[in-house]
Amino acid sequence: MRAGPSPTELTLRWTLRSGYMLQALRWLAVIATIGMGIVLLQGTLVTNTNSAYGCGSTWPLCHGKLIPEFRGLGAVATMIEFSHRAVVPIESALILVLTAGALWYHGRRREIQVLAPAMIFFLFLQAVLGGLAVLYPTSAGILALHFGISLMAFASIMLTASVLLEIDGVDAIRDRPMPGSLRLVIWGSMLYTYLEVYLGAYVRHAGASLSCLDWPLCNGNVIPRFVTGVAPQFGHRVGALGAVALLCWMLALTWGARQSRPDLFRAARIAVLLVVLQGISGGFVVLTKLSIASTLVHSGLIMLLFGVQSYLCLHTISRPARAHNTQPTTKRQTRAAPQSA
Repeated sequence: MRAGPSPTELTLRWTLRSGYMLQALRWLAVIATIGMGIVLLQGTLVTNTNSAYGCGSTWPLCHGKLIPEFRGLGAVATMIEFSHRAVVPIESALILVLTAGALWYHGRRREIQVLAPAMIFFLFLQAVLGGLAVLYPTSAGILALHFGISLMAFASIMLTASVLLEIDGVDAIRDRPMPGSLRLVIWGSMLYTYLEVYLGAYVRHAGASLSCLDWPLCNGNVIPRFVTGVAPQFGHRVGALGAVALLCWMLALTWGARQSRPDLFRAARIAVLLVVLQGISGGFVVLTKLSIASTLVHSGLIMLLFGVQSYLCLHTISRPARAHNTQPTTKRQTRAAPQSA
């Protein structure tokens, strides 16, 4: 009779299988991140084409149907809103599988313990806020909050992907010391950006995007007359200038630490590039009178900027002591491990 596989062979088989599964989990994290980015941009498209009621006042069904008819004057709006709703369940399924896989393979890591529930929480919160916005029309402030929550959902998924991609030891750079002032500036700049993004979303939902008809001036003036709608738009522009200055300061601080913390220096350079491009794209939003292309680019750059800043924040936190063992441990591995003689 042929002898069964030895304990060593069983261990080797499981190691190979586990390696394939971990690689698949990483790819899943990347795909889920891209998917959430698509959901966010679709939301921008819905807002800037006034398609929020393309499915009427019903949710989650569209005009009371699972698959609506695309006929009549509102066919385009229906298609835009329905496509947005159709992608959300697919993305939700990806995130649920990603959460389960991350907890199974790396559930002992503190980052995963925080990010896994955060992905689920922000995913469903932004979906519920989107549904409530359809069922119960509300203020510009609440609608702006929906975009802000979507950003948090994107950041939590992107950070999960980052952790999974770096967990094989690349993340050890996080254990290196850094100036306390740099940590404060990194976290402060992310909070500042979030508030600035919220103000920009409020301006859009309040219909004040074109209250300043030119750029970089506002109605031909450095400091305009504050008639209806001008104040939030002008405040958003001043805030954007402040964001550029703050991130340039952050870059200067990372320059001094670039030898020991090249990860922070590289990410800070990307953040400065994105915030400058984001400011320029904001100008094109005004100059093109809210063209779809300009608004999508503007939202996409905001999404990437906030993601990079979230990554910077993650890298200001040292790894927990147990993370120094970079090999993932699961309950299944424990059960499959051969017993010593």
